[in-house]
Amino acid sequence: MANKKEHTLQNKTTVFILSAFLFIVQTTLGVLLSLQASQALTTSMKERMIDIARSAASMINGDELETLTADDADTPEYKRVDETLDKFRDSIGLKYIYCVKEVSDRLFVYTIDSDDEDPAEFGYPVVPVPAMYEAQQQGVAVATDKAYDDEWGRFYSAFAPVFNSSHEVVGLVGVDYEAEWFAQQTS
Repeated sequence: MANKKEHTLQNKTTVFILSAFLFIVQTTLGVLLSLQASQALTTSMKERMIDIARSAASMINGDELETLTADDADTPEYKRVDETLDKFRDSIGLKYIYCVKEVSDRLFVYTIDSDDEDPAEFGYPVVPVPAMYEAQQQGVAVATDKAYDDEWGRFYSAFAPVFNSSHEVVGLVGVDYEAEWFAQQTS
């Protein structure tokens, strides 16, 4: 009889250990798959941001953008760029879309901000982020890896170069998504 009780106890212990092991394995796999899905969503969102910035940048005449100054706000060239940015903002649901340019080493300023309520003034300094430098220096569209803060909020952004007819980078189109919204989409 004692042998039968020992055998039953061993079976229960074995079942418990196997159940605990399976629970740990399933939990670990669940966490890993969830992290992988979140990373895939983040990558997809960043690619979408880059595509939007790149598309908007390709619609802007770089030769015109290169020559714009603060005094050109009422010119057809300025209005064409602003209207292009407005169309992207409204049709895609961006929080902000704007143009910036590098005025000295690693100092960027706003040139055209399509925000209807509180646009940055022409020449207003931009909060610098590494993606901006990379887009300017390498001539490629880049998204930020981390959210950053400026006076308008907390954002993830993408920047795409605008080229003139000599294929020089004369500015960047920036697109912003609120960090909270971005986090909701990727979690």
